[in-house]
Amino acid sequence: MEVLFKDAGFEKLFLEVGGLERVYGPIRAKLIRTRIKILKSVDGLEKLWRYPGHFHSLKGDRAGEWACSLDQPYRLIFKYEPESKVVIIEIVNYHGK
Repeated sequence: MEVLFKDAGFEKLFLEVGGLERVYGPIRAKLIRTRIKILKSVDGLEKLWRYPGHFHSLKGDRAGEWACSLDQPYRLIFKYEPESKVVIIEIVNYHGK
């Protein structure tokens, strides 16, 4: 799938050498890169269950969005768009703990 970014600042961090590491630390940065690599490698959301990261659809006020685990309690939030595009929305602890 094609991966796009909702936020130009986050995209810049992703593309910049050492950008994610500087902001999120080496462990979370590695997990972010790994999860995005997985998203790029599949041709549909139905195949994500095969991969580590607990990819799952969200409910309630986040219906239509998906998440995958990073280091607890952080998640990578994304949305699937037509024509096999994924838009990365944010890195967040949406449980607020």
